[in-house]
Amino acid sequence: TPPVDVFEEADHLLVLAEVPGVGPADVAVSVTGATLTLTAENARKKYRAEVPLPFAPAADAVSHTCTNGVLEVRVGR
Repeated sequence: TPPVDVFEEADHLLVLAEVPGVGPADVAVSVTGATLTLTAENARKKYRAEVPLPFAPAADAVSHTCTNGVLEVRVGR
């Protein structure tokens, strides 16, 4: 399980996860109800985390980037 931090911003939640050794193409983000699932996997590394959210966002309200081993997920309200 990667280290994960959740921050409440004015109009969204910001979820940061440390996933060293994987790139943007190795990342998958999904939402089921009020649970955010983060998966990052390649031939050498594998990470998975389930993050409980304070609300159930719409699937199109979730976006992510992965840069230098940091997965950044924005969850709109």
